Order: sequence, then C-alpha cells, then structure tokens
Amino acid sequence: MNYVYDILSNFNQELYDFYDWDKNDNFTHLRKVPSFRVSKEVLVDLMFKKVKIKGNLLKLIKDKTQMFTKEGVDVIEYCFIVSDSVNALGVILDEDGVVYKRSKFLVSEELEINKCLKTSKIYNVEYNLLSSKTHYSNMTRNEEKVTNLILNELELIMDSTDKIDYLYYEWFNTNKGKNKYKKLVSSIKSSYTSKHEYILELLNLLKIKK
Repeated sequence: MNYVYDILSNFNQELYDFYDWDKNDNFTHLRKVPSFRVSKEVLVDLMFKKVKIKGNLLKLIKDKTQMFTKEGVDVIEYCFIVSDSVNALGVILDEDGVVYKRSKFLVSEELEINKCLKTSKIYNVEYNLLSSKTHYSNMTRNEEKVTNLILNELELIMDSTDKIDYLYYEWFNTNKGKNKYKKLVSSIKSSYTSKHEYILELLNLLKIKK
C-alpha cells in the first residue's frame, strides 16, 4: 500500500470533473490517504457503478486517511485513492463497504498521483457489483441544473395546451406531432444544446405574463 499526500478532493455522491467544481462545494484537503494502482476495469467500476468492497481492503484502509480541518487533523474511516496510471479517483465507503462518495482531482494532482503509483504492483480489489447500471451524465452541473429547471416548469404547465404547443414549436420548429408534452420532455432530457437556455428564458417569460 502506498500513500498520497496533500491532495484537494471534492467528495460527492455524484462524480464531478474538476472543471465542474463549484466554489460552494465542501472541499476536503487530504493530508494523507492510502492509494492503490488498479486495473482500468476496476477503476471504471468504482467510478461509475454501485460497488461493495469486500476482503482485506476495509481493514487495510480503516482510519488511515487524514484530512486537514480548522481544528487541526481529523480521520476519515474508510477512504482511499485508486489509479490506473491514466485516471485517478478518490473513494469514500460507508461502514458496510459500499462506495457512496467519489472525487476527481485537479489535473496537476491527478498527474502526480498517477506518477506516484505507476510503478506499483496492481492491487486486486475484491468487490461485488450491487448494480451494473452505469451512473454517468454527459451534462455538466450547470447543464443539469438548467435541464431540471425546464422540466419542473414544464410539469407545471403540462395541461396548458397553448403553452405546450408554443414551446413545442420553438423546440422542434414544427407544430406537427402527437403527445407533444412527452416528446418535448424526452428530447430535452436526451442531450444538452443551446436551445435549453432559450426555452428556459421563454418559460420565465410565460411565468411573468401569467
């Protein structure tokens, strides 16, 4: 087992790339954390799937992670870092060994982690996949926020045929179609485009005119 020192992390239940971090996030400045080189397959599972760690790893990492606090230094019970020499990931487990928080790192620190672990022997992480469903969004946090605002506002006016017809036309550039509300919602959820912000502006205008 190796240790990585002096690393800034941003643990959340949703995994955010460093460029998606928000200044109001609850950052954790790790003083010292157990670190392992793993295979790409293991890293991907830990990064995107619901995983329960088993075997000796829990005993190995228990209370080994230290973080800086205003009062000094505190301990995180089950925390570790993994790297496949290309990408690195911070992981926090609950008391049952289930991954419930993850963190990416700043580019410079991720490169340092990868460099530190590159020559280490690959550690065999034992775990069970509790769900094979991949938890990954291709939207940034702001894009998800805008999308959710749109969906919430659409739900409030779903019975207003005139408003839905208007928004449907603005989104698809046609009035043709059935089940317009469902089609509009499905398309808005599918991928983010410049139209999202435009539709949100229209929804806000409709609220003002109400």
